[in-house]
Amino acid sequence: MQILKRTKKVVDEKKIKRAFAEEKDCEEIVTGEFMLIDAATEQVVAFCVKVDDPEASKKLRNACLSLKNWTKASRGSGLMTTAKVFGYQPRNPIRQRPFCHKGVLAREEPAVHNGFLQFAPEAERIFKKFLPDQAKKQQDELLIKVKPDWRIKGTMYTSGIANNNNALGYHRDRGNFEDFWSAMVVYKQDIQGGNLVVCDYNIKINFDDDCIFFFNGMRWWHGVTPIIKRSKSAYRFTIVYYALKEMWKCMSIEDELNHAIKIRQETELKRIKK
Repeated sequence: MQILKRTKKVVDEKKIKRAFAEEKDCEEIVTGEFMLIDAATEQVVAFCVKVDDPEASKKLRNACLSLKNWTKASRGSGLMTTAKVFGYQPRNPIRQRPFCHKGVLAREEPAVHNGFLQFAPEAERIFKKFLPDQAKKQQDELLIKVKPDWRIKGTMYTSGIANNNNALGYHRDRGNFEDFWSAMVVYKQDIQGGNLVVCDYNIKINFDDDCIFFFNGMRWWHGVTPIIKRSKSAYRFTIVYYALKEMWKCMSIEDELNHAIKIRQETELKRIKK
């Protein structure tokens, strides 16, 4: 495994916000397995390894390949993306979801949704293997702040997203717990580009197929360079597991259901009285 020691730089957030990630933004390109260390603190800030369970990895890849109901949307940078969230979601009154719930994929394609959930313990196991202290810290925080009903397979993850050939503008994953490392699995075939630029450490990562990358997506600015498909069967999937900080507001499933019923009753009463 490569050991990369890099100095964190100051990022001009006003300049980079909403900017597209481009190959020219960074000259240094990193490939294969590596561990990134902050030169000032001597702390590991990211690492990438090969997924070491072929059967679990095969099932996760197949979940991506078989998913039909991808969601197309425009992100803040203006780029159109194709993705699907899974796991658990917090309340969202604006979208008329005043209760915590499973992502819509659980209803649309339950087998695919379960395929994504099944890999969560593998991601956690690999993280514990390389950074046990950080893993324990995250587990302890989730045990205190998030009820078991809202943790994927009892892991440190509450939610996730599968991305399908998405070039992404620079962003930080602001919805996550602040000191929480996400796990990102990468599958790709016949792809040029699609490299992850981590601005804070001025590196560009060309991921191998079937690898998993751990880093603090909420803390570091990152984006994905343009993706070029080299064949009709080409693809680049990334499956990201994380913990949403809004999930700490979720009550038990029973209490959430009762809360939803109460909200619905209040809404109906207001309509009747109009």
